[in-house]
Amino acid sequence: MHWGYLLDEFANSLTNLRTDDYGGSLENRTRIMKELREAIAQSCGWDFPVTVRLGLRSYLKDVNHGDVTGEQEAGRALEESVEISKLLEKYGYDGLSVDTGVYESYYYACPPMYIHRGYAIEMAAKVQSAVSIPVMLGGRMGDAQMCEDAVAEGKISGVVLGRPSLADPDFPKKAIKNRKADIRPCIACNQGCLYRLNEAFLDARCAVNPHVNHGMDDCVTKATRPKKVIVIGGGVAGMEAARISALRGHDVSLYEKTGSLGGNLIPAGIHDFKVEIRELNQWYQKQINDLGVKIFLNEEMTPEKIKTLQPDTVILGTGSKAVMPPVPGIDSEKAVSCIDALMGRLQLGENIVVIGGGLVGCEIAYEAYLNGKNVSIVEGLPEILSSGAPVPHQNKSFLKETFASRNIPILTNTFLAGIDENGALIKAKDSDEVRAIPADSVVIAVGFRPIPSIAKELEGYGMEVYEVGDGKQVANILNAIWDAHEVASHI
Repeated sequence: MHWGYLLDEFANSLTNLRTDDYGGSLENRTRIMKELREAIAQSCGWDFPVTVRLGLRSYLKDVNHGDVTGEQEAGRALEESVEISKLLEKYGYDGLSVDTGVYESYYYACPPMYIHRGYAIEMAAKVQSAVSIPVMLGGRMGDAQMCEDAVAEGKISGVVLGRPSLADPDFPKKAIKNRKADIRPCIACNQGCLYRLNEAFLDARCAVNPHVNHGMDDCVTKATRPKKVIVIGGGVAGMEAARISALRGHDVSLYEKTGSLGGNLIPAGIHDFKVEIRELNQWYQKQINDLGVKIFLNEEMTPEKIKTLQPDTVILGTGSKAVMPPVPGIDSEKAVSCIDALMGRLQLGENIVVIGGGLVGCEIAYEAYLNGKNVSIVEGLPEILSSGAPVPHQNKSFLKETFASRNIPILTNTFLAGIDENGALIKAKDSDEVRAIPADSVVIAVGFRPIPSIAKELEGYGMEVYEVGDGKQVANILNAIWDAHEVASHI
């Protein structure tokens, strides 16, 4: 009775227009659930346990139209779900597994990081207080302490882990052993699991856990001959390479030119809604420290320095940097790169123009909206969120519908022509007319390019040299982790 499947269509008055015994009243719309339970009991006995998944809210404003804000609910609201839960208990069901959303509101069915963890706990608590059977909640429940608290407070009876169990299959075991800091966090990116499954038509895997769906073929095994491995760059690719290399028994040193590990995880995790990115950075740092990786911060490595260390293997994870287009006024005090904007190196004003409607630009615009700023997006392609690594449907539709519902201006097929004292100068495709958008700040989010490689300068010195992550090809967290994992697994 969730996600808009057949049983959900029967129960939902928006989709059930029948006039017979299976339509109209709530009892009629759930009659099929009663008959199903009776049929199971007839074959298996009433002591055979049966649970049902119940969607607590549809987040629909009409058939085929999701309601991203939840302000125009025309589907099933929480109050009706409470009444349905009472009927399901009466019909003999032994437990409820609850969630939210349907396919039209897929951003609530499989919520991205923009929807905070535990968002449905209080909804589930309303159901739990109305029935005596167990109520188990799924959907953005990736925080072990939050799960424990919700159960301890009697708000729910248990937790259902989907995506977090892909990120870390030992989630429950580590929680029980009070090793919560060792739980690899699901970052709710939907990239490795749902995008691959539903849009790329591939096997479901996990962005942060490359082992998923590989079986015994991808076990980390001890190296037959331990090597001296140095990793250059402390971003996510570098840390994954160091982690796997250390697990395999190599002598690993990691060199990072700044004073902090994380690379682009740091600006990516600045957003309030990206808490899991910050946790992923913390997780990696704990793992490589626990494995005894030698970490050198504020150490910029040159080919000469590397050669003097005489390593067997060098893994370059030097990352990427933001592109700044060569337009008039790009050096203006109003102009700021997306990285500098995220890191707070320039205080953004009240009126912001974001140049670039990829994922980075749209997330900057989304947080600007959350902070009460006036924001516009300028994108050169016909559609936002259509460049760079593919953005999963749930994430894309959430952002697009949020922008539409809040009337955030989006100018597609439009390019930055320059920046002056008033703001951004833009020009539409196939037009020579330049017009101005008043702005206090112009955030440039038009993409990234790899930091120049030193791999060629290391050739011929008796060492293996590999490049991983954005320094090899700019993509996303999934690509960086999987790439580094693959390389380090075969050294």
